[in-house]
Amino acid sequence: MPLSFDWPFPEKPSILYKAVSTITIGLVGSFSKFWMKYLSSVRIENGEFLLNAVLNRHPDRPLITVANHHSCMDDPLLIAIVINLFFNRLFKYFLAATIPLRVFWTRHRMRWALGADDIVFTMKKHQLFFSLGKTIPVTRGDGVYQRPMNFALEQLNQGGWIHIFSEGKVNLTKEPMRLKWGK
Repeated sequence: MPLSFDWPFPEKPSILYKAVSTITIGLVGSFSKFWMKYLSSVRIENGEFLLNAVLNRHPDRPLITVANHHSCMDDPLLIAIVINLFFNRLFKYFLAATIPLRVFWTRHRMRWALGADDIVFTMKKHQLFFSLGKTIPVTRGDGVYQRPMNFALEQLNQGGWIHIFSEGKVNLTKEPMRLKWGK
């Protein structure tokens, strides 16, 4: 079944679109960093490995990350984790003055996420917000042969970062679930 709304991404994003997208990601990332620091506790294992993969891979090398899906905040909090790891690295090696913040907040370095079209893209304003935040609307149950998956593959072919929650839905029980294989 095709998407029930117009494709949310421009074929050739304008400078304004890219700027608004960067601001959207930056604001969500800042809020998420606050959430992670003051409203929750998180244990990160092998965080340097993730940060190195995000920041130091060759520009043409794609990155796919996979995580368990325990709440609707998982994706923005992932951004906050990467931000925290980045700043921890800066201060750990006393490079804060030599590495500009733009290294991290360059739009093409930020992840693309797959989001269920019937959950995330339910209203026009949600479609705009999540597309600016680099979330790709996927129709669950339509398998891998759909326009959003082709778009995700295009991003990978251009060296992009795709993040997926392989369970296909929020796992409220925290018990291992069968992975969604598609059709």
